[in-house]
Amino acid sequence: MKKIIFYWFPGTWEVDMLLHENPSATNLVGLGLWLVDKRFPDRLPLNIYEPYMMCPPDYMASFGPIPAAGSSIFKALKAPSYEESVLKAVEVAVQQILKLPVDHPLVLGGYSQGAHVAELLMAEFNPGGRLHGRNLWAVYTFGNPARPAGVTFPNGNTLPWGGITKLNIAVPQGCLYRSYAFFDDMYCNANPDSYLYDFYTALTDIQFHDPWKAVQDGILNLSKTDLMVLFGAKPTNIAWVIANFPKFISMSRKAVNSLDAAARFVRSNAHGRYAEWEIIPGFTPVFHCIRSMKYLAKGKGYAVQGI
Repeated sequence: MKKIIFYWFPGTWEVDMLLHENPSATNLVGLGLWLVDKRFPDRLPLNIYEPYMMCPPDYMASFGPIPAAGSSIFKALKAPSYEESVLKAVEVAVQQILKLPVDHPLVLGGYSQGAHVAELLMAEFNPGGRLHGRNLWAVYTFGNPARPAGVTFPNGNTLPWGGITKLNIAVPQGCLYRSYAFFDDMYCNANPDSYLYDFYTALTDIQFHDPWKAVQDGILNLSKTDLMVLFGAKPTNIAWVIANFPKFISMSRKAVNSLDAAARFVRSNAHGRYAEWEIIPGFTPVFHCIRSMKYLAKGKGYAVQGI
């Protein structure tokens, strides 16, 4: 039987921060390493799965001009924005998949920014997409900023909100979809009654290789939010508060919710715990994913050991 090709998309800076490990398409690093490394007894069976990690130059996994650990600010200034980085990764992945036989079994996976890539790539398998009709078996995401509200895994934890990007992409017919997310991870569990969406949208457009566009995008994103009211706000003026009371209350509530989310996010470091914390008793997200992928392969007729 053909090996199942597993495309893995790392999170922001994961590859840059681990350059000493010589990352490549076939040498996974970061969270992806947990899925395939032979040091772990319950890893993916590599006689069945063939993993490929998307990495530079095809996918920079950058957050614009914010430097990764060990990177100089001058290098970071030339980096693509988060949005540009994500879209390029999707484009490169589409072109790679188009070179495969139509019936070749595929699984997508990603962490953080890479989960966003996997989500957008999944859309290409829907009717009208460039990969419609291809053999996509499953999608697994960790800390997914594009996670639809309510999405989890069988008997998994249920969170009140969806991801910070507000995407809601339909899962292709016949595709298994699993998303792992912690409550305090504001990227994938973002309170809609906050400013998290507004700030995230503004930040993901930031880049400096086209300074004029960067400034224009920043002003445009800011103007779309009710944060603009702050420039004329007079919360100590009782007349202003009475005249703008509904807006004042809404803004205050959103600000409090935003600060609460940010504080929990920093305090817990939940976004970095997908290989460490149990998400249900006895399972971290990584090892639950591995178990699920083994059962997926077994259900398709592969001889899987150790489950």
